[in-house]
Amino acid sequence: MGLGICVRAKLRNNKPQSAEKAIEDIVGALPDAISDPVMTECLDVVEAEDKLLVTLHPAAEMLEISAEHGFVVASTKTSTAGPGFHAAVVDVLDRLGKACSLAWMWDEEGSPDETGYALDRDYAKLQQAMASQFRAVAEAIGDHLEESDQDERTTYLNMAPLNGSMLQPVTHNQIVSPIGAHSRGWLTKAATEQGAASLAPDFYPWWTRERTPREWAKLATVLMWSELRWRPPTGEHEERLMRLALRAAEEAGPELARFGPTPGDLEEISTLLSVEEEADVPPPRDQGFGLFRGDAHYTGLGEWTFRAPASMLDEVEEDDEGNVSIVLAMPGRTLRMSGIEFESDGDKPVDRHQILQDIQAAAKGPYEQVERDDLVGMLEIAEPGEEESWHVLSASLAADSHLAFFTLAYRDATDEAWARRVIASVQPPAGPSAELDDD
Repeated sequence: MGLGICVRAKLRNNKPQSAEKAIEDIVGALPDAISDPVMTECLDVVEAEDKLLVTLHPAAEMLEISAEHGFVVASTKTSTAGPGFHAAVVDVLDRLGKACSLAWMWDEEGSPDETGYALDRDYAKLQQAMASQFRAVAEAIGDHLEESDQDERTTYLNMAPLNGSMLQPVTHNQIVSPIGAHSRGWLTKAATEQGAASLAPDFYPWWTRERTPREWAKLATVLMWSELRWRPPTGEHEERLMRLALRAAEEAGPELARFGPTPGDLEEISTLLSVEEEADVPPPRDQGFGLFRGDAHYTGLGEWTFRAPASMLDEVEEDDEGNVSIVLAMPGRTLRMSGIEFESDGDKPVDRHQILQDIQAAAKGPYEQVERDDLVGMLEIAEPGEEESWHVLSASLAADSHLAFFTLAYRDATDEAWARRVIASVQPPAGPSAELDDD
């Protein structure tokens, strides 16, 4: 549910070489086709098979450009970022069209621009369309919450990257958007025509065409609330976003305060950018602004879930034998998780106790038994040896037809309490999964 663009331009011929040349030309022309300073800073292009995935704004979905069957096709959902982003994408496509000799078919049947902006260039009408979309989404979510009666569940509004993500921040807020947390009363107001019109300018990260202090403030807020993981940058992309947050905050001036971030948050970003030694990395401030400061619910392999700090660096590793693990890391702590799904005998799942027996039989030392209604397991703790500095807590947890392995390593012996909390938070999968290696 959203507004966006999906427009075609005809290639001069339908040969594969022509499609490849079009993509190559677009990649070369993209930097010059962008005039907005934020989009320039955020620009990232990934070539995936026969298409380009272009990142232009932290609150927006990627612009996808492909060339096949005699056409170049450009598509993106723009209503996550707002009318400013929508108009900017149209501008980018205009410039790409001139640079690459592409005549975009905006008048083609099927509404290539769902707002009509590409044809009439009426920005006030575009803002009205986005406000109406905002109202429709708020009304639909409100109706769903009333019907589902799930008052404790968090609903992510205009945050497509989090839907289905491995990581879901732990939050006690019911309505969360890229720019902050919202109450049910706010949602009720947004579901009215007058309420949507008054709330939309602060809800959408990019509302006006020009970069006013208010727009800079919303950009800084989006970055600090829904993008930054409150750790030292792990690569060029994270560093660029952190520096952009500082620049946006400076451009915003006093406007920033009305959206939630504080000078302490900005100081923390500066500190994280300057850290050189792992031992000097400060933990995220508990009371700071940002969705990823506390814990997150992680969905691991085979749909096992557990709770761990959202600031941990997460990646998926595969060894030479094809075994896949999820690895989380932060200074002084690491977590590794892998799993197996057992093929059931007909309709009868493999009993959890039977699964665990073989693991227990192979244990080389003492272990603690874990017995819960939904799983059984065993914990083993290894203290550091003479040449080791890490303590290790290993857990083997079995649910019917499922087995998960967790290995938590920590330098400080007092972090054993943290490792045990992670294991206590583990929930088994609800049913069969296709994401695990076969046993």
